Amino acid sequence: MATNIFGGLTIVVLALSIWMGFKNNAEFEKQVKLKEKAERRLKAGQEDLAGVTQKRNETVATKDETLEADKAEQEKLTTVSDEIAAINSDISAKESAVSANESKIASNDDILKGLPDPDVLVPQITATKNKIATLKSDIATDEEKLSNMKQREESTKALAANKRNVIEYQTNGKSLPSLSTSISSVYRNWGFVTLSGGNAQGVVPGSILDVLRNGEVIAKLKVTAVEQNRAAADIIPDAMPVTVAVRSGDRVVAEKEAKQ
Repeated sequence: MATNIFGGLTIVVLALSIWMGFKNNAEFEKQVKLKEKAERRLKAGQEDLAGVTQKRNETVATKDETLEADKAEQEKLTTVSDEIAAINSDISAKESAVSANESKIASNDDILKGLPDPDVLVPQITATKNKIATLKSDIATDEEKLSNMKQREESTKALAANKRNVIEYQTNGKSLPSLSTSISSVYRNWGFVTLSGGNAQGVVPGSILDVLRNGEVIAKLKVTAVEQNRAAADIIPDAMPVTVAVRSGDRVVAEKEAKQ
């Protein structure tokens, strides 16, 4: 009987060992799966971080380039302003010379009236009149040049203002209000689209864009990558009350700012 009891205990211990082995194995597999899932999430997070870092670096580089261009335009504007000041000074000097020569002619005319022989004064008067005509022609030329310089100044000011406006929008992570492009391709399974416009058209990395159809906003996009004349953007899920599938050819513009 003792043998039977011992044999029964052995079977129970063996069964318990087998059960514990299965349980430990299942727990081990669970931990392996959890580890693999954590590693995948870590890898995805690292890739997202690398992408964000690259976008930030691209935005900083674009901002620096625009600042350099704005600095060059400001220097050009200063040069134009100096040239305008010089032309104005030259015109004033020539106008003074014309006034002085006209006074001299009037004085010579008075002297001539009292002289019986004007042969000496006539050549002087003729030369003075010719000089006045030349000065007046020079003044007209300078005035035309001044007008052109002022036009250049206004153009340079407008360009500088536009550069500053571009810098402000890029710094704030917003695409330019003048942006008007369209969806080139739709990758629905991956949740993103490509655009037919890029940096040259005013698309800014990280900005939010509106997708229009028949003048109505049907979806929103977030720009993820920008090149000179094309860009990529994620479709923002649940951004609109009514979900409408975007398609190639839909118009894309900068997100309209809410009225204060």
